[in-house]
Amino acid sequence: MSSRARLVGAIVAVVVLAFGATRIFAASASPAYRTVPVRRANVNDVVSITGAVRAATETHVSFKIPGRVASKLVSVGDKVTAGQPLARLEGSDLEIAVAQAKAGLSGAQAKYDLVVAGAAPQDVAIAQQSVDNAERTLAATKSATAAQLASAQISFTKLRTAYASSQTGFQVLGDGVVSDVGTFTSSFGGSRAALAQALVDFTSMSTADITAAKAAIGQADAALGNAQSDGQQISNALDQWRSARDGVIAAWLQFDDAVARGVDTSGAATQYQSALLAYTNATTQLSAALAAASAQVTAAATSAAAAQGALNSSTSRIDASLDKVRADLLGFQSAATGSGQLAATLTGKLAQMTAYASVIADAVGGTYLSAQQALVGAQQSGDSAVVGAQNAYDSAAAMLAKTGAPARSFDVAAAYAGVLSAQAALDKATSDLASAALVAPTAGVVAQISAQPGELVAAGAPLVDLLDTSSVTLHGNVGETDVAELQVGQTATVTIDAVRSASPVTGHVTTLDPVATIQQGVPVYGIDVTIDHPDPRIRAGMSGTVSISVANVTGALVVPTYAIRSSNGARTVAILRDGKVVEVPVQLGVSDDSVTQVTGVAEGDAVLVPLLTGATIRSTATR
Repeated sequence: MSSRARLVGAIVAVVVLAFGATRIFAASASPAYRTVPVRRANVNDVVSITGAVRAATETHVSFKIPGRVASKLVSVGDKVTAGQPLARLEGSDLEIAVAQAKAGLSGAQAKYDLVVAGAAPQDVAIAQQSVDNAERTLAATKSATAAQLASAQISFTKLRTAYASSQTGFQVLGDGVVSDVGTFTSSFGGSRAALAQALVDFTSMSTADITAAKAAIGQADAALGNAQSDGQQISNALDQWRSARDGVIAAWLQFDDAVARGVDTSGAATQYQSALLAYTNATTQLSAALAAASAQVTAAATSAAAAQGALNSSTSRIDASLDKVRADLLGFQSAATGSGQLAATLTGKLAQMTAYASVIADAVGGTYLSAQQALVGAQQSGDSAVVGAQNAYDSAAAMLAKTGAPARSFDVAAAYAGVLSAQAALDKATSDLASAALVAPTAGVVAQISAQPGELVAAGAPLVDLLDTSSVTLHGNVGETDVAELQVGQTATVTIDAVRSASPVTGHVTTLDPVATIQQGVPVYGIDVTIDHPDPRIRAGMSGTVSISVANVTGALVVPTYAIRSSNGARTVAILRDGKVVEVPVQLGVSDDSVTQVTGVAEGDAVLVPLLTGATIRSTATR
């Protein structure tokens, strides 16, 4: 179990002991306690799991056909490679079946030749060639029409995707423009307030530099005033722009509805062009209004910079009373820079929206329907071409049947079917003979052989079990307290009990049960840890231990775990200060077998612990 689980037991066990030690201290001249200092240490919380080794994969190898085992070519424990023979079935009957099938095919072929012998061989060959050519033409036609249809589908999908993404981008940027314009115009008042505060913060006597600075600040304020005056023009332009934007959206929605209903879209396309023209004009007006206000903000920033320069001249920069004014001007300049950047952002958004609207205009204006119609046309023309090629093939096949006259066509067909049936029988007999040899599908170690020579085996019944020893896992169970700290991919240290001379090896968690299994009334979760580089001596079934570090703290403040008390859900430690015991609340962190990370105490504090024997301390700490 983890250190955290051990910590709970240790705290419960020590409460009574520590309480008793405190009472003894209060009643006895020789207190039954000792102290240890709060110190810093590295704490590593480890989850330990015991389990058994098993192969990562197990393959059950079986014959495809039933039969009697003739020979067993491997033994349990043998290492085999992929393709290596494992066992054989008695094959005499199978060999006879192959010989009979070959004779049957020869007879069927002779019968077929006899049926078709009525026609000249060269005529039959020409008819057969026509069938072959028609078949190749049919296959080529299907391939070409499929390619044309795929190309039309790609073109339509690409256009439809660009159309939809432009609609989305237009709407999202439109919402951002409205918000950004409000932010831009509302910034003028705050900037003017900053300039007014700068004038109030002049406390020095008037000098040439101060007079020049005040004049420049006045110019900046006047420019901002002009920008505020432009605010109404921006507001009016924004209202017209929003209306035009909504008109564009309404127009494309009408187009989308017409496309969905399969009706004429020319009216919707005309409406969109009108809406786009109105939107372009509104965008031009809004951009001009924003540019005018932005120019005033730039002029204000320039004047503020001039004021800042006057206050930083060789004669004025030593005047500390002007520091507040300088700071005010720096704040204003930063705000003006932000306003200018926001204006540039708005210009970029409006340009991008215009680009989106242009993409939508192309689609509404005809490219969308053209691509859609091209897709439908490719489908129709492809179907027609395939039908024509199929008819040509059918005609060639009918001509081949007729060329064999005076033999009747159904006689030829029946004879040909006999050949196919005989060929199928031969193929099956040959396959059954090949299946009499059982080979290893993968490399591995033979774990079990289920039948011996002379025994009958059924088709599909596992005969040989192969274990893939190139990868082994250790399977164990963890409790519900520990499973919350584990996850797939964590690095682990694995010790195999039977391989004592070997050092612990590394591994990683590969599976973790999502649902608990109840064992003796306790919920547990299965876990598999795959060993990274397994020792060749490791065998399935060996027991071992896994250690997984789930938390590690360096240089933490720690106290002995058994020094922690618990009362009403709170955790405390007893600190000896000026000869008195003081209960100090603490918060717990990572814990290992002996110490626990705490906060709420200072390094060097004397922590009261029970005066216990070594055996008692060990017993308490491990509960």
